[in-house]
Amino acid sequence: MKRLNVFLPLLVVLGLLASQTAFAAASSEDGFVEELLENKVYLDDEPASEGSGQIVPFAVSTTLSFTKLSSTKAQAAVIAARTGASSIKSTIQLQYLASDGTYKNTGTAAVQTAKSSRIRHAAKFTISSKKTYRIKATVKYVKSGTSSSATYYKALSS
Repeated sequence: MKRLNVFLPLLVVLGLLASQTAFAAASSEDGFVEELLENKVYLDDEPASEGSGQIVPFAVSTTLSFTKLSSTKAQAAVIAARTGASSIKSTIQLQYLASDGTYKNTGTAAVQTAKSSRIRHAAKFTISSKKTYRIKATVKYVKSGTSSSATYYKALSS
């Protein structure tokens, strides 16, 4: 019950964040490009001073995208930040819907670690037009020697 009391407010904050901030992710020859469409989010450890024009950062921010690039390729992206984190590890696992109605892992997960308070992680996967896919993204934060993690799911969009 104690975990629920902590998790529920965090879930509400993440929901509000997702509705207020829109991210677009695109792939190019030079790599992954992130564009912040609506709001500027500063990830300073110091709170913004009054009248500074800065937006006070949220404690945790995570955005996922999973887009079909062609009939055989898809790209997943995770953008995550946690104020004060010393490192963030992102793991993206491709899953397909099996005939028994459960999702099964396919192949090896894509893993990336950043020794900072934010990470931008993109991975491309081979897909089949005959299956239904989603990604399972696990983000692990280390802050002041204590680690915490969260797992998210995102269905493939055309």
